[in-house]
Amino acid sequence: MARTRLRWRGAVVCAPALIVLLTWTVTQAAAGWLTNPPRPVTAQSQVASIEADLALVLAVDASASMSRDELGVQRQGYVAAFRHPDVIAAIAFHAAIAVAYIEWAGPNDQTVVVPWTVVADAGDAARFAARLADAPLNPRFDAPPWQTGTSISKALLFAADLFSEGPKWATRVIDISGNGFNNSGGPLVDARASVLGRGITVNGLPIVVPRPYRPEVAIDAYYEDCVIGGPGAFALAVTDAADLEGSIRRKIVLEIAGLPATILPVAQRTIEARIDCANAGT
Repeated sequence: MARTRLRWRGAVVCAPALIVLLTWTVTQAAAGWLTNPPRPVTAQSQVASIEADLALVLAVDASASMSRDELGVQRQGYVAAFRHPDVIAAIAFHAAIAVAYIEWAGPNDQTVVVPWTVVADAGDAARFAARLADAPLNPRFDAPPWQTGTSISKALLFAADLFSEGPKWATRVIDISGNGFNNSGGPLVDARASVLGRGITVNGLPIVVPRPYRPEVAIDAYYEDCVIGGPGAFALAVTDAADLEGSIRRKIVLEIAGLPATILPVAQRTIEARIDCANAGT
């Protein structure tokens, strides 16, 4: 059975609570849609001139540890999310949101796949999904200049710099996914501190599906301790490849809805061994 684990700082959300949350989100969003319909702002030329309640950068791991098949499944998960009624309902909480989609790998390997796009309704979401679906699937970053490795640090800094472009916003969030430790491109501790210092929240989607060459890697704990941060930050760990698409959708719903963790009935847990963020992956 496919499993995901959702964790805010010091809390784990069980599956029934998540189902209740999603049901509540859809119901409340539908009511908001009727009383305060979103503004239909879609043209790329209008992005810089409007105000968005939320700016969300989807930063997706496309490093060598991801096979081409996995890259395709991952990409399809984001496409499907923006076509799903749950995400459309969450968008209705806002007058408009702005979304950008990037892929990253090594220190010099970051690319904007879909630039800032205003999403105010189902039509905008469908157009964003179509643009993402039509974008070439990078077979990895193999054109010069190229360096090996996984650089979460450079991915975060690259994503943070995108907020200097596009619309004005009240809330800025980076949603970063990955299946490995930061092992190149400078210390993650410093990059994370820089990003959080700008008032940006970092959420994580750690992919912890066991692999033959590294069956026991605590990527979920690493993301929880060393990657996420900022107001309301959370990580949703994917432990079954079959549930990747559903996990992506659920995470985006929570991010767009902007629901505080304090409303959730959660089970507390203590991590027995914390990650050494300064040395993990080196």
